Amino acid sequence: AIGISNGDLKNAGEVIRKLNSIYPSDDVFKANFSDKSFDTSNSRNKQVVRYILGKIEAHTEGHTNTSQPRATIEHVLPENPSENWSNFNEADAVSHVYRIGNMIQLEEALNREASNHSFEEKKKIFKKSNLKTASDIAKQTEDWNKETISTRQKKMAKVAACIWRVDQFHKLK
Repeated sequence: AIGISNGDLKNAGEVIRKLNSIYPSDDVFKANFSDKSFDTSNSRNKQVVRYILGKIEAHTEGHTNTSQPRATIEHVLPENPSENWSNFNEADAVSHVYRIGNMIQLEEALNREASNHSFEEKKKIFKKSNLKTASDIAKQTEDWNKETISTRQKKMAKVAACIWRVDQFHKLK
C-alpha cells in the first residue's frame, strides 16, 4: 500500500511481484492450515471461523453463497465435553477442541440440540442438517478422535488452498 501510495509500484504486475515474496507456497499454506486452531470464545476468532467454514461449505456445495442463514459454529468435540468423550484425555481435549478440523457450520436449533452429547448422538442430529459438511460427517464418520480431527483438517487445508489461491503468484514461481 505504501509503495502504491508513493508511486513506487505503478501497475498490477509490479504489485504482484512485490507481494510474491510474502505469499506462501501451497505446501506452506496447507501445512499451516493443517495445524490451525482458533479459540472461538474470542468474538474476532469466531467471525474468522464462521467465514472460513462458510467458504469451505460453499466450495464443497459448489456455490458462492457463504452466508448460511442462522448457521452457527458447532464444536464436534464440545468445548465442555461430558463423560461421553472418554476417548479424549483432558490434554487432548484442550489441544483439539479449537482446531478448525473440529468445527462445522450447523443450524442454530440443531447446534443447541447437539450440545455436548456424545458423537453418536451428534451424528443423529447432524443427519438432520441441510448443510453438506454436517450431513457428510454423520454419514461417513465412524468415530471422532484426534486422528479424525487431524485428517479432516488436512482435507480442509487442500480445499482452503484452492479457495484462497492467487494464481498470479504461482505463475511467477
